[in-house]
Amino acid sequence: MTTKLISLGEYRSNLSSLWKEAKTKNIRYVVMVRSQPVFEVNPIHGNVFDDDFVPELVQLPDDQVTPELRKKIEASMKKPITSFHNL
Repeated sequence: MTTKLISLGEYRSNLSSLWKEAKTKNIRYVVMVRSQPVFEVNPIHGNVFDDDFVPELVQLPDDQVTPELRKKIEASMKKPITSFHNL
């Protein structure tokens, strides 16, 4: 992954093209304000929500939830989505 430093003004002006370039070229942007990094923009490849969504929950009544499905649900609830959720 390539990292590029950009200003907040550049980020705001070119948001549309930056996210497309980030996704296609696997670039991480670090947005700087007054020479200080304030946030980063990372591309997301694929559907990151595939592992967390359990369609069986919508379709099955409580008495039909298997122990295996219950373990999968409990495991997905314990893991953080990103490192920011660990705080």
